[in-house]
Amino acid sequence: MRAASGGDAQFDPDRWRAMQPKKASIDEVRRKNGQKANNPDRYPLSTRVIDLTEGCGSVMHGIPIGDKLKYACGRYYNSGYTECSHNTVEAAAVTTMLIDALVELVNKAGGRKVIRDRLLAKARAEVEQNAVPEEPTALTHLRKQLAGLEDDIATAERRMTTEKNEARYEAIAKTFDSLVAEKAAVVGKIAEYEVPRPVTTADLSPEEQVDALITTIDDLAALAKDEKANKKIRDLVLQLGIFVGLEFEEGRWGKRLIRRLRRGVIAFGEDNLPVPIHGRSRADYQASDAVGDGGSHHTHSAPACCRAPSADPGSSVGEGTGIDRTDESNSGLEQTHQGTNVGATGFEPATS
Repeated sequence: MRAASGGDAQFDPDRWRAMQPKKASIDEVRRKNGQKANNPDRYPLSTRVIDLTEGCGSVMHGIPIGDKLKYACGRYYNSGYTECSHNTVEAAAVTTMLIDALVELVNKAGGRKVIRDRLLAKARAEVEQNAVPEEPTALTHLRKQLAGLEDDIATAERRMTTEKNEARYEAIAKTFDSLVAEKAAVVGKIAEYEVPRPVTTADLSPEEQVDALITTIDDLAALAKDEKANKKIRDLVLQLGIFVGLEFEEGRWGKRLIRRLRRGVIAFGEDNLPVPIHGRSRADYQASDAVGDGGSHHTHSAPACCRAPSADPGSSVGEGTGIDRTDESNSGLEQTHQGTNVGATGFEPATS
């Protein structure tokens, strides 16, 4: 809805629009600068891997290091290597770990049939609760406005039939025409609100909604084995609201100091991360241990996090040192194949 501001423009609108810079698409800018467009499918967990180290909370950026794709602490790179540390982890290893963890969660929940029965009961309850949708507030307001206009039009008609003075008759007729035009506009807006909405997920039957989710669950095992399934994995991560928080520590690779993965957490919803996104840069952040070892905690709940990996000190998961070293690779999630990668890598899913 639009209404007059009550004041005159202080600058000519046409001149203002002419002075605005002409916007170009990202792809056009990249072509002009000789840059290649990024392929988002290379990093299915983009914006979903968070560095928890010492309350950092930074999103880990997807970058190529050597011949491998990795996630690296954004705070470290954006600060010119002065804040946080050079914490990195292999992208493929994190993705594989996550899919294996989701498969294990399905098994722990009782399998496909048990999950389907629970989802179906929940979906049916929600349908019953929302059986009678409420009318939008704007539509209610428009109906009241229409009723008022119809009363005014009827009054104007009565006065026009009895008015003898020509000047007054013309004034009433002008008002009448204005009311009729306003009524037509309101009727048009009401018609727009009453147009049937396109079918969405919420409009599907409980059975259809659950079957769509079960199909996603059935695809998990296949996603873990498909090297070209990054797009599907990305969609799944966004649909489930998954975030992977990682905490790093200093270690040694021979005589050289390195950064290695200590532990992490899989959270469903960013509010379940033990460190809020952007961490200590947030005004409401209170310093605490990254994944719940003690100390004063911020308002984010500390969900089930992970135990230390059963890996030797030399088997690290990060690479590089406090200075930007990327020459010697010793990254990749440690996988001892003790049944699943969830416990073997020190990860446990947060419940939500």
